[in-house]
Amino acid sequence: MKKLLLILLVLLLTSCQSDLDKTNKEAITYMNQGNYTEALNLLKEILVDHEEDDTTWNNISVCYNAIGEYQTALEAAQEAVNLGKEKAAEYSNLGNAYFNLGEKENAKLAYNKALDLDGDYFHAKFGLGVYHTEKKEYEDALIYFEDLYNNHPMNVDVVRYIAYCQYKLGKVDAAIAFLEKQLEIVYAPELEILIEEMKKNK
Repeated sequence: MKKLLLILLVLLLTSCQSDLDKTNKEAITYMNQGNYTEALNLLKEILVDHEEDDTTWNNISVCYNAIGEYQTALEAAQEAVNLGKEKAAEYSNLGNAYFNLGEKENAKLAYNKALDLDGDYFHAKFGLGVYHTEKKEYEDALIYFEDLYNNHPMNVDVVRYIAYCQYKLGKVDAAIAFLEKQLEIVYAPELEILIEEMKKNK
């Protein structure tokens, strides 16, 4: 009898987890489409029965960051990390919320915590690159952006930051040449615009 009850409990928990994952995935689909209102509606429904699900809180934080409600995004991100699951994505999103609120040193701490958990986490490295760019520490920023460029698939935002940091360091010709090389790999109108701006300001 005890064994049967245990099996039923495991099946029930598995079913709940499956529904939870499914709904979070549906919410992420809405997020990818830019429909944050619908995503938040789904995520808030999850919290009715799963208030301590860190993934749901983390996704809520992403939504609020995207729509510019940064204080609410911070509160949701803190809820996610306080649940103690120790995930790089959650600390990275906490960093984003702090950064968007202008609390850049707290953002840096959160990004570094994310990298302690996953030393190759893209968004934490990107966040630290942006942090150093904002601090006008362009050489330090380049360390992060060039690492991302060399070890991850092509990302236009990373390319733009590399060129921008080179430009700010006075390496204008190198920045332009780098951007022109990237345009041979992937067409991105924003890179063409950046090249033109750099040529005008040489």
